[in-house]
Amino acid sequence: MTGQRAWNYGALLGLAALLLAPSPGWAAPCDSVAGCIPQLRFGETRALRELAAQQLGERGDPKAIPFLAASLRGDGGEFVRVRSAEALGRLGTEGSVEPLGKALDEDRSDLVREAAANALGNIRARNAAPLLTKALAGDPVWQVRTAAARALGRLGPDLGVAPALSGGLRGDGRREVRISAAEAIARLKDNGGLQALVTALREDAAPQVRDAAAVALSVLDGPGVEEGLLLALREERERSVRRTVAITLGLRKKESAAPGLVTALQMDPAIEVRQEAAAALGRIGGDTAREALTYFAGNSLFPQIRRAAQDALDAFVTATEPKPPAATPN
Repeated sequence: MTGQRAWNYGALLGLAALLLAPSPGWAAPCDSVAGCIPQLRFGETRALRELAAQQLGERGDPKAIPFLAASLRGDGGEFVRVRSAEALGRLGTEGSVEPLGKALDEDRSDLVREAAANALGNIRARNAAPLLTKALAGDPVWQVRTAAARALGRLGPDLGVAPALSGGLRGDGRREVRISAAEAIARLKDNGGLQALVTALREDAAPQVRDAAAVALSVLDGPGVEEGLLLALREERERSVRRTVAITLGLRKKESAAPGLVTALQMDPAIEVRQEAAAALGRIGGDTAREALTYFAGNSLFPQIRRAAQDALDAFVTATEPKPPAATPN
């Protein structure tokens, strides 16, 4: 019995030691730049170093840049390097670009390269453009190429990145990358990517990419855009893409699109496309739109179309009615 009690007592002591011992992943928060820098350099667990990198990014002191760069270059913890890249992006100085570019080009972890691409987009430095262009064209992991495309879209319209994005939109094998390239061209509002968008709307194999191209064309204009959109409204196979095209034509507000939208309102096999065609006519205005909406509001065989046409006509009338003259004071 005495032996049994001794065994139980020893087991309880072992359990207590296990419960009271700090977990290997336990991380005490550092509360200053002066405290976080040594924690980043010498922290005994990855969790400690990861937390230190995150804190340094949030505190925004550029004196942390060389230490974050060293961590990004050499720390054995994948997520420590990810947090270091994110922190360098938050600090947003030219001194962050070189270590981030090196990580984007060389780090063995696709998560770190993706974080580096995102960070370079946040910094928006001119010398980030060639680094991101290289990653978009050649990184073996599609998530990294997607991040590079998005980052290029955040750099601004004066850096000449539209050709790189156009190349990604035309030639990348992953639809996610092509979608991000289309969205980036739209964000830049750079007509250098215009023809790539028109071609993608007409030819891309993925309806999601064609849809993204149609959305992007709502903010760009140039040769072939109107014709490409109207062709897609007539011939596109996917109803969701035709619906987006109708919305885009309405946002562009060009009366030359009205006849094509009237045809879609009359003949498209999808009710939701016809409804958006009515709404687009209401945004565009003009005699053709007014006459068509008036007819469909009173005579369509489908109640959804009658309602959509009436709503569009109401918006049309409200938008085009002359404002009453301002009252003159007595």
